[in-house]
Amino acid sequence: MNERRVEVIWVPCSPDKYVTWGSDLRLYRVLDASDSKGTDREQIGPNRFAEVVQCVTEPRHINCVDVWRGDGVHLAVGQATGRVSLISLSEARKELSKEREYTPRQTRPCTALAWHPKQHNLLAAGFEKVRTEYGVVVWDLTQTKLDKPWFENGNGDHCTSISWLHNQPCLVAGLGGKIVKIFDTRTNMKVVNQTVTKAAYGLSVDPGSDYRISGYSEVDPSVVIWDTRNFEKPIVTLISSQQVTKVSWCPTRQGLLANSVRDSGVIMLRDIMSWAVSQEDGEASVTERTILPPNSQIGNIVDFAWHPSEENTLLAMGTSSRFAEWTVADRLTLNWSARHGVTWSSGGANLLNLQPSASEQDDVLPHLQLRDVGVVMQTRAKQGYAGALSLTELEKYDLGPELDTVWSWIIRCRSATI
Repeated sequence: MNERRVEVIWVPCSPDKYVTWGSDLRLYRVLDASDSKGTDREQIGPNRFAEVVQCVTEPRHINCVDVWRGDGVHLAVGQATGRVSLISLSEARKELSKEREYTPRQTRPCTALAWHPKQHNLLAAGFEKVRTEYGVVVWDLTQTKLDKPWFENGNGDHCTSISWLHNQPCLVAGLGGKIVKIFDTRTNMKVVNQTVTKAAYGLSVDPGSDYRISGYSEVDPSVVIWDTRNFEKPIVTLISSQQVTKVSWCPTRQGLLANSVRDSGVIMLRDIMSWAVSQEDGEASVTERTILPPNSQIGNIVDFAWHPSEENTLLAMGTSSRFAEWTVADRLTLNWSARHGVTWSSGGANLLNLQPSASEQDDVLPHLQLRDVGVVMQTRAKQGYAGALSLTELEKYDLGPELDTVWSWIIRCRSATI
């Protein structure tokens, strides 16, 4: 029987490991073909393989999982009963998971978990509505144990999703499927900003800008992007043809948002070309494109995750419980130089340059060879081409068979006339 898998998450401190959860918790290690010698492995990309390092069957009835951002593989696990536990899948800092468990006063599903990306001691959880219980709970593990929350808020609210701002101890929470609030832990969880919206699901903060927040609606198939400096209404609303299941910002490239949709094998990329906070700034420009995993055998996409450090790299998990890892090709910006060369971007930190060759015999890779007639004419002019040519001088100009034949005929005719 195939194991049910719901979500895949990279381990931030170990870029060669990722975790999946569903009917169990599994830790995978990614290896190159030269390092992978075992038979129990799965190919996830060209010369890339994944193997199971550890499998944990407890706790059961998992609803949500998030990976700790510090050293070691430590997970916060939320269950359908509302219990939140810390699970260690490595020996490093294993004391974090000892006697770390939270049980709510009323049994209710835990809907979301989020570790702060930089302040590793902060953990937030969201819960379904039960009577007047709090929907949002925050722990500071340096001050309290997991059984004693640091802050509680959202009295009588149903929390649909949560996400931390990257550079501040502020928590973004979707409540009741109709409002998004930003809480500041420095002021006893005071609400510092809020907006009324149906897109209170899958909230995600752009790692490149704490002002940009995205979410999606389960009522209307759409992706919404806000700017907290003008939080009353969305800056961009992107309509989707199918129900959105996940949105995630790329951690290595600013302004690149990916989302998956239900019963589909494609991922939508939304690339912010220009941003406008207010009407005076004009309109925001966002380009859209669809990408497919190179391995079509994974089936429809269940979940995906951006690699935390490798540029534009995605890991997708399909309905067949198979994985595909690949690097998404970035948009190219071509520029011609005054000397006939071509320059284009390759990633966020590299520029590639191709200079045209004057001869097919130049030491250039065939797929990168660029013949420019302007360079050819310039090279021949420097060599004295079109002057008083003789048959013995034709070879040094590399004229080619057609032009060489014409010049040979002209020279012979000129000699016969004389």
